[in-house]
Amino acid sequence: MGQKVHPHGIRLGIVKPWSSTWFANTQDFADNLEGDFKVRKFLNKE
Repeated sequence: MGQKVHPHGIRLGIVKPWSSTWFANTQDFADNLEGDFKVRKFLNKE
């Protein structure tokens, strides 16, 4: 059986642009990810 790859993941950076680009230390990653999500949610409110 073959391995299945998500089509969005395989195309990121080739066909589709990244939605965000940022770097974090391992211990800060979860906090930064949550902050990024909250900012996007706030900005996308209609």
